[in-house]
Amino acid sequence: MKKMMIVWAANIISLWVVDALMKSIAFYDFWALALTALLLSILNVTLKPFLKLLSLPISILTLGLFSWVIDGIVLYLAIKLSGSYISSFGMAVVDSIILSLVNSGLGLLME
Repeated sequence: MKKMMIVWAANIISLWVVDALMKSIAFYDFWALALTALLLSILNVTLKPFLKLLSLPISILTLGLFSWVIDGIVLYLAIKLSGSYISSFGMAVVDSIILSLVNSGLGLLME
């Protein structure tokens, strides 16, 4: 449970940073940001492994670069389900790359 709370807090911080850096994503208040982070955590555990398994042949052909598209799908779904704003699916892919970089940096700080 403690690890899930840490992941949720890291997602909140990361989404807030992406919101501050990019105009393609917007959260109306803190609770929309927190809900999106929670949905992102849940979708990363449930939907993402299934999508990675389904797209394994494409991932092999693209040498793993298709995983960025899967990350974009998961982020796009989390934002749409929370009722927040995202400009397009293409920007969701870009935002997911930035989100993963910020999450990696936070992971290094937390160790």
